Amino acid sequence: MRAAELISTGSELLDGKTVSTHATTLARHLRPLGIPLLRDTTVPDDSAAIHTAVLEASRRVDLVFVSGGLGPTCDDLTREVMLALLGGELVYDDTALERIRRFCERSGRAFTEGRKRQALVLSQAEVIPNGVGAVPGELILQEGICYILLPGPPNEFNHLLENGIMARLASLQGDVPTNHERLFQVSMAEGDLVEALAAVDVPSDGVSFSYCLSEQGVEVRLNGVDGARVEEVARQVREVLGRQIYAEGRTTLEEVVGGLLQAQGATLATAESCTGGLLGDRITGVPGSSAYYLGGMIAYANEVKLNLLNVERDLIEQYGAVSAEVAGRMAENVRRCFNATYGMGITGIAGPGGGTERKPVGLVFVAVAKAGEVRVQRYVFGRERQQIKMISAHKALVLLRDMLLGG
Repeated sequence: MRAAELISTGSELLDGKTVSTHATTLARHLRPLGIPLLRDTTVPDDSAAIHTAVLEASRRVDLVFVSGGLGPTCDDLTREVMLALLGGELVYDDTALERIRRFCERSGRAFTEGRKRQALVLSQAEVIPNGVGAVPGELILQEGICYILLPGPPNEFNHLLENGIMARLASLQGDVPTNHERLFQVSMAEGDLVEALAAVDVPSDGVSFSYCLSEQGVEVRLNGVDGARVEEVARQVREVLGRQIYAEGRTTLEEVVGGLLQAQGATLATAESCTGGLLGDRITGVPGSSAYYLGGMIAYANEVKLNLLNVERDLIEQYGAVSAEVAGRMAENVRRCFNATYGMGITGIAGPGGGTERKPVGLVFVAVAKAGEVRVQRYVFGRERQQIKMISAHKALVLLRDMLLGG
């Protein structure tokens, strides 16, 4: 198979309330097979829209994924659309039907025609059992096109890709050149990163570069079929970027920081104002973080900074709650309060109001303290509130990592 497209069905994906992650997941699974995902199309629960999207995709590529619209309700239309496009008939898959029957029996629910409907598949389909849900996957080879039908819920979509679909595609694809990949997680601005990497020689016939920007920095991806050449370019990237690379592979910064804290037998406490607990959430998102994270304080109001975090009143009055001095004292005092090795403090103006010419929206101070040392960094981020909060938490972790590494 040369290329793939994904058609995601569901009106809920177009009303601004639900975010689909299927394209990212699918592209990651297809990459080792050398199959590019060329297009991700989202359509509402409308038979004509689904029909047109599938038909047009089949004229462009030879691998068409369709997700969603396979459930028990009246707006689940995918199976009927595919029947009209491909012919055959709808039949019950015995394995799926029995799984639904047992679920109803265990949960005390009626074994209704609507629930049975989830076990209907096209008669010409190769059925892939669903180990975490009711709707099986379907693979249909017809007139040189491979159609794959998958349920919409992300856990079921992912499960079927990993437990049947990709193995089947690999057998159909046959031998393909091995793709060698290296991922670098980098804690610097995209513009600075591109400038720094200008020194790295990447011939067009050797290694490809791609970048993915997020609040956590930039992911740099190297790809190529010549493993030795990919490794050589990766070595150059390491030399150029040095400690700006905080991880290789899909490791998060909070995992890296947690590993360093554990390796040093150190502990951590946090004091957050504008981030409202996001920093603590990221830290505790790492399994086993209780080994080094003692706790945190959301000191949002000045009264909390004064009365619970013991920041001096004259410090706030002289410099303002959003200042290097207050951020540093927050980090120092939370460290002492929790008797931790390191303390972290964040204070800023997340907006959309509250800014001034001297202290604009997006102004943030992050601080890290240990015995005998306090470091504070000043940043001015954009004006979007949630982005300011997310980037602030990330920059605090970057500063902590630098201190843990002794830089």
